[in-house]
This record gives sequence, C-alpha cells and structure tokens, in this order.
Amino acid sequence: MVTSEFKLFKFMLVGMSIAVALALSGPCSAFDIKGGVSKESGPFDLFKFGFKAYKNGQKEEAIEAYKYAAEKGHTGSRWALANMYADGDGVTQDDFEAFKIYSEIAQQGVEP
Repeated sequence: MVTSEFKLFKFMLVGMSIAVALALSGPCSAFDIKGGVSKESGPFDLFKFGFKAYKNGQKEEAIEAYKYAAEKGHTGSRWALANMYADGDGVTQDDFEAFKIYSEIAQQGVEP
C-alpha cells in the first residue's frame, strides 16, 4: 500500500513540475517583466527584442519596442521603423512618416 501511495505522489510531483515549466516558458509580450525587457530598458535591449519579435512575425511587438528604442536615440530602431512605414510592413503604409524618420536620421549625419 505504501508503494502505491509513493508512486502516486511521484506521479503528481512530476505532473506539477511539467505544469510549472510550461507556465514559465510561455510566450511573453514586449513589456512583460518575465521577458526581461520593459519600456525602461536600454535602447539596445529594446532593439534586440524588437528585432527578435520581427523575425518571429510578431510585428506589433517589434514596432512597440522599436518606438521606445527610437525615442531613446537608437538609430537602428528608427531605420527599422522607417522601413516598416515605407513598405507598410506590420503598419499602414505611411510615406510621410517614413520620410520624417529618414530625414531625422539624415540630419544627424548618420551614413548608411
């Protein structure tokens, strides 16, 4: 009888471990504390998160991360945003918005 109770306990423990592991490894949003990136993160961390999100097809999260990084002066994020606006990639195509961002980059004297 004790052996069957031990096997049941062991089975429940393994099941709970799997459930916890799955819960912790689930998808995270751009500004989820579990994701390690928030709007207060550094511009390069935000850019990396946005780039990874973009590659995974999560363009809304990429745009949000790129915008926060761009506000903090990250040129690569501004360039990515401008390209997305110019191509209508994940956002409504907006040539004027793309032009404004490209112009800001050019006025800083940044070369491609």
